[in-house]
Amino acid sequence: MKGERIIGVISVMNYKGGVGKTTLSANIAAELANRGKHVLLIDLDPQTNLTLSFMRFEEWLALDRQERTIKHWYDDFLDSDGELSLRDLIVTPYLVNQRLDNNGGRIDLICSHLELIHVDMELSSRLGGNTDRTIRSNYLLDEIK
Repeated sequence: MKGERIIGVISVMNYKGGVGKTTLSANIAAELANRGKHVLLIDLDPQTNLTLSFMRFEEWLALDRQERTIKHWYDDFLDSDGELSLRDLIVTPYLVNQRLDNNGGRIDLICSHLELIHVDMELSSRLGGNTDRTIRSNYLLDEIK
């Protein structure tokens, strides 16, 4: 993002469910925004709980119809090698942001999608392939680029 400074990146990842990833991410974002920071959350969890904790289901459904979730970005890449801009997927959840102190902080979000669970298999098939020959070929293509 030209001209913008990224102060830091925090990733919260764990394959195990029920360990507090969503709660931790939402609370870190809220605290940073309350301290005047602009926070961008990218929800890559197919359960979509982080997304739905920041907006009503109807709002998310409207964004899905407009193809403004991270799944649509992956679909664009997988189906047509497209380069849909992630910037076009960023939304600013109103209900959450109205509760922040008036100190310039803000929470933005790139929404997840319930069908995101299928994307990892499609990506691994496309990028890695299922045979040693395909993996070597893709590796060489990546090295040439």
